[in-house]
Amino acid sequence: MRSLLRAAAALATTAALTAVPSLTSPAHAGQVGVVISIKGAGKVTVESGSIEDGPTVCDWTSEVDERVVNTCERMRNEEPLVATTWLRPEAAPGSWATGNWSGCDLIEIDDGVPLCGLQSGPFSTVEKTPRISFNDTHVPEMTYAAVSAVPGVDRTFRYDFAADEGVFECAFDGVTPWAPCASGEQRLVGEGAHSFWVRAVDPSGQASALRVVDYTAVETYLLATPPVLTGSTQATFGLTSNSAADYVCQLDDQAPYVCLGQRVGNHTVSGVTEGQHRMRIWGRKGSWQDQVPVSHTWTVDTTAPQTTLTGGEVSGGVMRSTFTAEPGASFRCRVTGPGRSDAWSACTSPVTFTGLTAEGTYTFEVAAYDAVGNLDATPAGWSWLSVPDDEDPIDPGPGHQPQPTPVANAPETGPVTGPGTVRSGRRATYRLSSPTPGATLTCQLRRKRSAPVAAGWRACSTSYVLRTRHLKPGRYTLYVRAGAGTTWDPTPSTRTIAVRR
Repeated sequence: MRSLLRAAAALATTAALTAVPSLTSPAHAGQVGVVISIKGAGKVTVESGSIEDGPTVCDWTSEVDERVVNTCERMRNEEPLVATTWLRPEAAPGSWATGNWSGCDLIEIDDGVPLCGLQSGPFSTVEKTPRISFNDTHVPEMTYAAVSAVPGVDRTFRYDFAADEGVFECAFDGVTPWAPCASGEQRLVGEGAHSFWVRAVDPSGQASALRVVDYTAVETYLLATPPVLTGSTQATFGLTSNSAADYVCQLDDQAPYVCLGQRVGNHTVSGVTEGQHRMRIWGRKGSWQDQVPVSHTWTVDTTAPQTTLTGGEVSGGVMRSTFTAEPGASFRCRVTGPGRSDAWSACTSPVTFTGLTAEGTYTFEVAAYDAVGNLDATPAGWSWLSVPDDEDPIDPGPGHQPQPTPVANAPETGPVTGPGTVRSGRRATYRLSSPTPGATLTCQLRRKRSAPVAAGWRACSTSYVLRTRHLKPGRYTLYVRAGAGTTWDPTPSTRTIAVRR
């Protein structure tokens, strides 16, 4: 084929010579000036022709964009009579393919490669600007695209992706414009469902197939929580979310568990132990989970405070008492006795009650309660016997009231057992008894060996606790007598006690 074309070119030259008049001309040869343009990546080599000046190769294999056109320096072919130049294209290695020529006088296919032929007229000079296109045949391919929540950061996601070539463009939720992006970037989004779009674009502007990843940003909200301080062992949490389908809960360091299977509802835990607790709750939607759980801390207190009496005295029908309990506790008090039955009422230490002058036994009680209402079920208290001339029922001083008259069948008082020596500030317990069934006991503590007085007796039980905090060092006598109704043992039992520093 190539030989036929060249033969045709020779015949055309002969015909032209015959037609040309025999004129003197300065031209002595045919001449072709060639400026080659290459679109894309490839090169062009002069296949045949006598190149007097200029390059014989136009090489733009380094180009990466098939849309770019590059031009080489002008070359010149001069030959006797007619100048003919043949150009051979060669695509760059890889995915480049040879396209079409433009601006050629002749096209010859050589083993599948299109050759471009350029000719001058007989004894004439022409300028040629042939252009060859090389096509990028490979479209980028996305190999990976994923979205992951950033641990511990609210509604923030990481976007990772890869392709076999090119740069990347991303868009979000189908509404933002395409913009350059890089794998590993992070983004804060609003609560709810989202989509991530990514594509690869090669230097020729060819875009890969679109990759779309759907994901959800979940937020969790608390509608109700237990009080920060409560006496209840049951706790209820109200949950809601605009995006969650269920919830995961974790109480303290226990294993997490699914605690609610709907978007809005309550979760209740029972049997919560005493002490401080923390509940953490995550909303979920499929594999997407709130990365910053809501958290609530509260304290369960089911133990009532213990009430302790620290002092008490009665004088002239006025009782004054002091008491204590754990920090933050409150108190309620009452006095019961002859003609008096007070209701429990709030009180503070010290507390004073007046008008306690009727004859008989009065009892003062005080009970502590804490901030959540836990009440001491065993109030502290003390009792004393009041008589019209009562001066001091605890240590009334020398008296003059006569002792009870001995009567037949009077109750008997058992021995008093307990330590004979007590250090100041300590407590000592003494065991009291009576062999008479149904007998009651009254006690009286006197300095040294002072005799008991009628005004000093007060009710006591079979266990007498001596508190030495307010006693001066010295010797004391504890008197105990048994009674039934108005009949008392005329010979009280005694125990001598030494209070030492």
